[in-house]
Amino acid sequence: MWKFSSFSLLVDGSRDNFLIHNSFMGAVVDVPRAAIFHRDVADQLRNKFRPSEIFVREDFATREIIELLLRNGLIVKSGEQEREKAIAILEKEEDAAYHLIILPHEDCNFRCTYCYETFERGKMPPHVVEGTKRGIENALRGENKLAQLNISWFGGEPCLALDVVDDISQYAQKLCKKDGVRYIASMTTNGYFLKEATLVRLLANGVTHFQVTLDGTKETHNKSRMLRGKQGTFDVIYRNLLSAADSNHRVSFTIRVNVSQENYSGVVELISLLAPDFAEDSRFSLDFHSVGQWGGPNDENLPVFAEDRGHAAINTLIEIARAAGFDNKPSKRTLCSHGSVCYAGKRNSLVVGSDGTLYKCTVAFTDKRNKVGLVDRQKGFVTSPRKIAPWIKGSENSTKCKSCSFMAACRGKSCPLESLENIEPVCPKTQQQLIELIQVSASADGMT
Repeated sequence: MWKFSSFSLLVDGSRDNFLIHNSFMGAVVDVPRAAIFHRDVADQLRNKFRPSEIFVREDFATREIIELLLRNGLIVKSGEQEREKAIAILEKEEDAAYHLIILPHEDCNFRCTYCYETFERGKMPPHVVEGTKRGIENALRGENKLAQLNISWFGGEPCLALDVVDDISQYAQKLCKKDGVRYIASMTTNGYFLKEATLVRLLANGVTHFQVTLDGTKETHNKSRMLRGKQGTFDVIYRNLLSAADSNHRVSFTIRVNVSQENYSGVVELISLLAPDFAEDSRFSLDFHSVGQWGGPNDENLPVFAEDRGHAAINTLIEIARAAGFDNKPSKRTLCSHGSVCYAGKRNSLVVGSDGTLYKCTVAFTDKRNKVGLVDRQKGFVTSPRKIAPWIKGSENSTKCKSCSFMAACRGKSCPLESLENIEPVCPKTQQQLIELIQVSASADGMT
């Protein structure tokens, strides 16, 4: 009657339970080991890559567990063409939204040690602003009816050009209201200018989510994230975050923490520092990332983790943060459908440079393959389908993706930049890393 969903993966939980994750449903289900009677079937479910279907025996587990698995989509009808249906749903969901990452200013008041940007281009000029507005209008009134417009403000530092943010935001909001399209906006900012008046101004522009970075306590943060003149920035940023926490604004913050061998202990201290002020406020979450050699001039001197050690360090920090009262929202999102797809791999996603260059990726600005078009004042976004095609191919021709349980979450698009030179898409996580993330996320939910 049933078969296991091809998106399901079984991992060990505590001594007394299994965890079964489904990347399409975004579910992690806790199953008592004693309730599963056929361990040989369970062992087949441990493999991330499964070339053949696994059918469910009627006596596989207790009736209660079978019903639990059915409710959560971890098992499906044996004749169901599950992957084809899932891909169709995922593509429809992706195409219903249009995503723009706009760089209103490509200079920055910071000079972070690991930054890869050149700061050669400054504020977006009026003709690019007008062309961007035309591009948004064309997207909203194109052949495919959109349900959502998502604008992410990036830089440089976007708060250096708030008038550009005002102009484009107000125009886009009016269009969306008129056409019945949901408008969502976010901003990645260093947080230095994010005082109350600026926050209120951005909220009026529909910006309701912010990513702000703190790299450990004051001592460690100020070594990596300083002003142009080398002055520290921690106190100003923290004061702005406290002001937001003290307000009643309907806004959310992801506090990103870039972790290296050098600042790890400072990050642990930071969690303890943040907890009394932010842990009980659901508007704030922590997101840990290993510092990488992202193409900046200081790459050779960065104390980066080896991949596996970095992954282990991040998981430990997630557990410490959860124990301190923070919800593990960013990591849990990566386990859901679309959760590990990079914006650069989406068909309806573009990066708008301040000089009018159109890109797919915000990391490889100097890579010729990343320059996929231009902003025209009258025509809007003029792109090259030939240049865009390699970025969005994803799992369509991939053998390994077709047998992978995590496919619904990443769709072969976790890092299109890395995949450009590979026959097969790059996996976002090894099987062991995926197992550990599922275990950490389940533990954060109090499941294990």
